[in-house]
Amino acid sequence: MASAHAGNHGEALGRILDQRRLRIIARLDMPPLGYRDDRAEPAGFDVAIGRMLAEGLGVEPVFVETLTADAFTRMSQGEGDIICHVPLGVRAARQALLTAPCGRVYLSLASPGWLPFRRPSTLDGHAVGLLAGGESEAMVSEALPSGSRLYGFATLSGLSAALLAGRIEAMVVPRPALAPLQRGIPQLDLTHRFDLAPRWISIGLPFGEHDLLRALNSLIFLARTQGRLAALSEALLGLPQPELPSF
Repeated sequence: MASAHAGNHGEALGRILDQRRLRIIARLDMPPLGYRDDRAEPAGFDVAIGRMLAEGLGVEPVFVETLTADAFTRMSQGEGDIICHVPLGVRAARQALLTAPCGRVYLSLASPGWLPFRRPSTLDGHAVGLLAGGESEAMVSEALPSGSRLYGFATLSGLSAALLAGRIEAMVVPRPALAPLQRGIPQLDLTHRFDLAPRWISIGLPFGEHDLLRALNSLIFLARTQGRLAALSEALLGLPQPELPSF
């Protein structure tokens, strides 16, 4: 029966229940959102959300590590059932079904101590690095002056190396990821300058999978009303959970 579900639109939920596993596409190189702990096990806020959804479905979570730029392609090729941490926006909505928000994350503009950019307008003409792929690129492009030179990098390590080499003068990263960067690579001398627009975070799944969408939205609603999402945000991100919108 499991093979009958595979590859057919609208039957992902049945296949997941038959196979008793939920394949979760996630970044695991960005603490505290997603990373590998001391035992090389997936950990972080996004991972906790994925495990919570798998638990609600009564199945085992299986994490598929990816880069942001590859996430939708890997899902479309059948390598995963859902994508964790999809910023809500037009670009994402054109590539997948999106659940109700399960969190919110701000983007931080950070720069070395000797480059005190105070507001978006001060980035005009300067080189800014960001993680390539996803809705963030469009959001950063809209928030910064048109004269800013934006450079996308696949990984945080590549982004950090470019800043150390002087190829960029500032970087944009999710606000929760800034403190681990500051501790892990002190020579970056990173200082948070200002927040860009906040991002509502959703779960992405393939088009046509409306039964799975309804199931996930029900689990997110329960987790929100029971305070589980707020508890995860406080414990893993150190941030209060804002009032999440419903749709």
